[in-house]
Amino acid sequence: MLDRVFDREDRAGIQALLKAPTTLGQAVVAAERAAGGGRAVEAAWEGEDRATGYEVEVAQDGGAVPKVFVDAVSGQARPASPEHGGKH
Repeated sequence: MLDRVFDREDRAGIQALLKAPTTLGQAVVAAERAAGGGRAVEAAWEGEDRATGYEVEVAQDGGAVPKVFVDAVSGQARPASPEHGGKH
């Protein structure tokens, strides 16, 4: 069924997601901590700078919504790169 719905790149991304040691829930917790608090309001599987992982948007008091990238292998969180909507 996946063959009919997704193209080759999509299928590769899904397989990487299924094999990732870091889960979505773990990525949300890591992103909220890295952002200094707040609540995750959106998360997506991404490929960034030859790394795969999760891009998580975290709503904070005061209205800021920083984007945080969480590496799928290491679970390490860092600000998303500027080209992906992160801050410099």
